Amino acid sequence: MAFKIKTFLSIKSHKIFYTDFYFFLKKKLIILIKNIFPEYFNFNNKYKNWNLICLPDFLYFKVNNTHFLDNVQYINSLIKIFLPLKFQNLKTNQIFFKNLLIFELPKYNSHNYCYLNGLKKIFISKYFTSNGIFFHKYLKRKYDIYYAKILLTNSNFFNIVLDLKLKQIYLSIKNLKFNFILFLYYLGINNKDILKYSRYKKSKILKLLIFTALQTNLINNKKFILKNLNYLKSIFKVTNLNKNYKHFIINKNKLNYNYGNFNKNNFLTIDFIFILDLLLDLQSKKLCFKNIDHLDNKHINTIGNYFQHNFKFYLKKFISIIPNLIKLKKFSLLKVYNFKELLILNPLIQYLEQINSFSELTHKYKLNNYNSSLKGILNLREICLNQIGKLCLIDTTEGINCGLIVNFAKHIRIYKKGIIQIYVSPVFKNKTKEFINFKTSLDQELYLIQFNNINLRKNKLFNENIKVVYNKNNFRIKFISNKKSFLLKFADLFSFTENLIPFIKYNDPARCLMGAKMQSQSVPLLNKKKSFVVTGYEKEIITKSDITIKALQEGIVLNASSLKIHIKDLFNREIVYYLSKYKKSNQNTLIHQKPLVWNGERVFTNQLLTQHQDIIDSEFAIGNNLLIYYGNFCGYDFEDAVIGSKRVLYQQLFSSLHMDIYEFNFGYNNENDIEFSTLEIPKQSYYIKKSLDSLGIVKEGEKILTGNILLTKIKVTKPNYTYKSIFKLIYSIFGKTIRNIKDNSLYIQTGKNGRVSKIELFLINTNSHYKTYNNSYLKCRIFICKQRFLTVGDKLCGRYGNKGILSYIAENADLPFLQNSFYPDIIVGALGIPSRMNLGQLFEALVGKIGFSYNIRILPSFTSSSNAYFNYLKILIYNFLMFNNLKKGFNWLYNFNLPGKFLIRDGRTGIKLKSSVLCGVSRYSKLIHMIKDKLHFRTTGPYTEILQQPLKGKKNLGGQRFGEMEIWALEAFGASYNLKEILNYKSDDCFARNNLKDYLLFRNSELQNSTITESFRVILKEFNGLILNLELFLITDDLEENYLNLTINY
Repeated sequence: MAFKIKTFLSIKSHKIFYTDFYFFLKKKLIILIKNIFPEYFNFNNKYKNWNLICLPDFLYFKVNNTHFLDNVQYINSLIKIFLPLKFQNLKTNQIFFKNLLIFELPKYNSHNYCYLNGLKKIFISKYFTSNGIFFHKYLKRKYDIYYAKILLTNSNFFNIVLDLKLKQIYLSIKNLKFNFILFLYYLGINNKDILKYSRYKKSKILKLLIFTALQTNLINNKKFILKNLNYLKSIFKVTNLNKNYKHFIINKNKLNYNYGNFNKNNFLTIDFIFILDLLLDLQSKKLCFKNIDHLDNKHINTIGNYFQHNFKFYLKKFISIIPNLIKLKKFSLLKVYNFKELLILNPLIQYLEQINSFSELTHKYKLNNYNSSLKGILNLREICLNQIGKLCLIDTTEGINCGLIVNFAKHIRIYKKGIIQIYVSPVFKNKTKEFINFKTSLDQELYLIQFNNINLRKNKLFNENIKVVYNKNNFRIKFISNKKSFLLKFADLFSFTENLIPFIKYNDPARCLMGAKMQSQSVPLLNKKKSFVVTGYEKEIITKSDITIKALQEGIVLNASSLKIHIKDLFNREIVYYLSKYKKSNQNTLIHQKPLVWNGERVFTNQLLTQHQDIIDSEFAIGNNLLIYYGNFCGYDFEDAVIGSKRVLYQQLFSSLHMDIYEFNFGYNNENDIEFSTLEIPKQSYYIKKSLDSLGIVKEGEKILTGNILLTKIKVTKPNYTYKSIFKLIYSIFGKTIRNIKDNSLYIQTGKNGRVSKIELFLINTNSHYKTYNNSYLKCRIFICKQRFLTVGDKLCGRYGNKGILSYIAENADLPFLQNSFYPDIIVGALGIPSRMNLGQLFEALVGKIGFSYNIRILPSFTSSSNAYFNYLKILIYNFLMFNNLKKGFNWLYNFNLPGKFLIRDGRTGIKLKSSVLCGVSRYSKLIHMIKDKLHFRTTGPYTEILQQPLKGKKNLGGQRFGEMEIWALEAFGASYNLKEILNYKSDDCFARNNLKDYLLFRNSELQNSTITESFRVILKEFNGLILNLELFLITDDLEENYLNLTINY
C-alpha cells in the first residue's frame, strides 16, 4: 500500500493495542467462553431437576466509575462483563434469566493507558517467538550439520537433523534420538511415497539416506518407537496413529507457518517430507537461512492477548465450582475475578513515566524483547541487522536489562499478527519519489535499501553510481543507477529520543544513549527557552504526545479561557475542551495547560489548542541556553562537576514546580472512641499552630516549613481504672476527669517545604454499602505545591550525555570574563570530553554561539548530496564566525590564529590568562534527581542486630556507607585518627560509641580507647564454629620483667 508523503503525518503504533483490547472483548471472549463453558451444567445435588444454560452470544458490558473517594485526580472507569445464564425447571418448565458478573477490569483508552487508583498505568509490549519451523547450522568435526527446529504452541519442540557425514537424518526430541526415515516408515509411508512427494527423487543423496536407514536394525528401532509412543503422543497431540498417514493429525492452529507451502489445517506426514526437501535445499545452498531471532519469526503480544491468556486460566478454574456456588432460589451476583489486582502485580503493567511529555511518549514505545521459552539463546541482547528501521539500535535500558528492554523506531506500523512494518520511499535514477511503501523484514531483504543519496565513487566506463546499501540481511556495495531501490531515512533508524540530539553523528553511541535517557528525565522549568540549535523533530513530538489537546473538528473558537475552550464546528455543534490545571503527575511534577488559541480564531482538525509545562509555541522545549566555558576555575580542574554563576540563580533559569498530595482518614470505633482535629493540641506552642485554622487544618495559600503541622489529629480514650481513688481526688479538686490523649498530627518532613494549594474534605456516609472505608467518617486531602530553586547538589545535563553535579555557585565578579565583559553561566571541565568521545557538545557550543550573536536559530542538515557534505560543518562555523566580525564589529569573535576559541581574563585580578579557551552557547536542563529529595543526616539511629552496624537507606534513618575506596582516600592523606573514628566510634564498636556518647553528653567518664568491633567478634564466633580458637597474649621481657607495648588495640 502506498501513501503520499504530503498526507502522511505520523503512524501512531500504540493505537493497535487499544483496538486489539476491544476486539478481544467483542469477539475473542465470546469464542473463549464457548470453548470452555459447557452448553449445559449438570447438577448432582437437590437441584438436579434444574437445567443451567450459558448464553455467551448475549454477553454484555457495563462501564461504571469507581467511588469518588478512590479518585485522587482522575476517574477510574471499570468495565463489568456479565454472562447471561438461563435456568429451566425440567418438571414445571419454569424459566428465568440471571446475569453473572464474571470479570471486572479497568477501561483501556485510546491513548494506551488506563487509570488505577487515580494514576495512569501502561502496558509494555512484549515480543514472542512465533510457532513454526526454524533452520540452523552448526559446525561439528569441521563439517556442517543442518537441522530444522519445529516449535509448537505447547512450548514443546523437536529437531530434525541432517548429518551427511554419517549419511543419515534423525529425529531428536530432548534425549530421544532415532532415524527419521524409519519414523516415516512407522507412520505408514514407504519408499515409493517418499520418492513420489520429494523434489529430490532423482538425487543420490536421498537414496543414500534411505539406504543407510534400511541397514539399521529395524526391530530394535520399532521397539524404541513403541516404547516412547505415549511421549510422542503428548508432544504431537496425536488423535489417531495407524498405517494410513493421513490420520497422523495435530490439532488445528498448533503451528503458525512462516516458511514453505504447508497445509495450514493439519500437520500431515507429507509435511515431514517437505521439511526433508528444505534441509537438502539448505545443504545445497539453494535457500538462505531464516534465523529464529529474525523479526518476522516474532510477534508482539498486545494487552488483548494478555487478557485472553489470563481469562482462559480463570475460566477453567471457575467452571468446576460454578454448580456449587450458584444458589437457584437466592441468586446473587458472583464475580469470578477482579483483574484490577492482576494489573497491579504484573511487571509489564507499569505506572506511566510523567516527568515530562517526552518521557511519557518514550515509555509508550518500549518493548520487552525477552522470551522465557528461549532461555538457551544467548544472543538476545545483540543487534540483528533485520532490526534496522524497526527497533532503535541505541535506545535501551542500562544495567542488567540492557538489550532486553528496547524501543520502537520513530515511524513503524504494527501489521497483522503483530508483525512490524517500516515505510520506505522508492528511488529511481537517483531521485526519491513522493510515495512511500510499507515493508516487512522479509520484503526488505529482497530490495536494495539505501540510507542517503551520497555516492561512494563513479564508474567512468559504465556510468553507474556505487552506493552502500542494505540487502539480504547485510551491508553491501552495489551499482544502483537503474535498479529499483528504496530510501530509508537516517532519522528513521532511531526513536524520538535520539532524533532530538543535533550532532548525533559526532557522538559515541553509549553517550547518545545517556543523552537520550536524560532528556526524558528532565524537569519542566518555569522559565524555559527555545534552543538555538534544533533538529526539526521538536514539533513532531508534540503531534505524537497525548498530553496536549488537539481539535477534533474544524470550527470557530467561541470562548478561550484558562479553564476550558468552546469551539463551534461546521455542523453548528459546540465542543468543549477542558484544560488540566495544576495536576500532579506520577513523578510529582506539575501538569498545567494553557490555551494557544484566541476568541474568533478558525481552527482546523488536529490543530494544537493548548500548550503545557514543556511546550513553547507548539515546540518541545525543556531547558535553557547558557554560555558555557570549557576550562578550569581558579587553576583547579573539577572532573565532572559543574560550577554555576549567581546570575543563573537570580534569574531562576532552573526553577521548577512540584506537587505532593497528603491523604488521611479520621476513624472511629464507637461514639466515645473517635478521632478529630482541633486547634487545642497539647504540648504545642502558638508559633507552631499559627498556620492552622479554627478546625486545626492548615489554611490554603500558607507557606509551610520543616516541622510545621499540616493537620491536627487527636484521639481521646478512657484511662484504665486501676487507681480509682486518685481519679476521684483529682475530680474533686479540679472538677475534670483524666483522659488519655494521643496526638497523631501530621508534621512536614525535611525537604517537603512548600505552599498549600488546595484542600479537599470528603464526608463518608457510614450507612452506605461502601465497605472500603470501615471505621472512617471523614477523609482529607492536602495538595502542596513546591518551588525548587537550583541548589548545590542538583544535577544538570546537556544533550550529549554530558552530565554533572552543581558543586559551587560562584559570585559573578569572581568568574572569568570575555573581552565584551560577558561571564559564563556555568563552567564545565574539558578533560572528560576526549575520553568519552562526545564531541557533539563542542559543535553545539560553536553553532549556538553563532545563533546567539546573529539572533537566529540553526537547523544543521546532514542530508546534502553535494561534495561539501564532509566539510559542511567546517564551512558553516568558520564562515559565520568570520562574517560576524564584519557584522558586529567585534574582532575578537573570530581569531585567525585560534579559530573558535577566545582569550579570557581572570575575574578576580583582571589578568589575561595564558591559554585560549572554548566558549559557546549550549542547551542545559535540570534532571529530576534533586538534592532535596536525597538529603539525609543522622547522629545516632538504628543498628543491625548481628553486626551492630548502622542500617542503610534514608527510609530506615540509616548511615552513610564508608566503602573501600573512601578508606583508601583517608589512608592516602594519612588521616589515621579520622579513619579510626569512622571505623570504630561511629560504626560497630559498641563499647567505644557508648563511651563517646557518655563523654559528650554527661562528662561523667573519660574518653577511652576503642576496643574490638562487633563484626570482628562475629568472625571469632565463626572460627569457633570451625573448632578454631583465636586468642591474644601479652609478651613480657624476662630480663627487665616489664610488659612489652602492643600495637593492637583489643
